[in-house]
Amino acid sequence: MSFFLRKYIIYVIFLRKYVIFLRKYVIFLRKYVIFLRKYVIFLRKYIIFLRKYVIYYSKK
Repeated sequence: MSFFLRKYIIYVIFLRKYVIFLRKYVIFLRKYVIFLRKYVIFLRKYIIFLRKYVIYYSKK
């Protein structure tokens, strides 16, 4: 009986650590996604700017 109890306790401890790790990972992922969105928006603006720049200088 005590053997199973020990296994169960070890399993529960492992699960808690795993859940804590998962939460941190999810938080990290959210921050990363937010960063990616900002980066994509920035890239679009930059590309639009480059096009205007190229068009402007090709006319000259």
